[in-house]
Order: sequence, then structure tokens, then C-alpha cells
Amino acid sequence: MYAIETITALQPDPVLKQLPAILAAADKGSVIAKDKAVAILVKLAAAGHGAKALPILLERLEGAAPNQFPMYAEQALPVIDAAHRAAFVRLLEARLGSIEASAKRTRVEKVLRRARG
Repeated sequence: MYAIETITALQPDPVLKQLPAILAAADKGSVIAKDKAVAILVKLAAAGHGAKALPILLERLEGAAPNQFPMYAEQALPVIDAAHRAAFVRLLEARLGSIEASAKRTRVEKVLRRARG
């Protein structure tokens, strides 16, 4: 997953073609594999494949573990486009109440402010 994430910015098209297999591997893998899958989706969106990558990224955010959610939200924010912004904001708002750790909650609140503004 490290190697795939690294080449995504340089060769996004081949990575996009293999995205279903990449995500399947991440789902069977460790937390680190899931982290790398999110990073790959972010890089695909940044490379102009937001129409395909962002809906999947939002799905991943919705199901993310509470410990990972703030990091994923921070990574996603720069690539969220206007078409996906409202869904992103709704997702952050919905997940905010379930975040117990104050530092993680603060991080999500900061992302939410930036996403709204």
C-alpha cells in the first residue's frame, strides 16, 4: 500500500483502474492499510479523478474508526470540491457527536469550520 500511495500522484490512471482491488486489500488489511487507502483516494481526487474518488472517500469517512476519523477528515478537506462539500459537511456534523476525545473533537470542529467557510 505504501508503494501504491507513493506512485498515485505520478501515475493516477493505472492506480484508478486498480482501485477496487486496492480497496479490497485495504479492507482485509491493517489500520495502516486503511490509512493508505484514504491517502490514495485523496491523491486520486487531487489528480483530477474527484468524480470517482470523492464518493468513495466520503464512504470511507463515514465508516472510519473514531480514532482515524479526524485524520481522514483533515486529509480530505483540501480535495473536497463544491459538488461534494455539502455531503462532507453533513458527514462531519453527524460524526462529531460520537467523538469522545476532546483533542479529536477539536480537530474535526476545525475541519468543519474550514469546510463551511
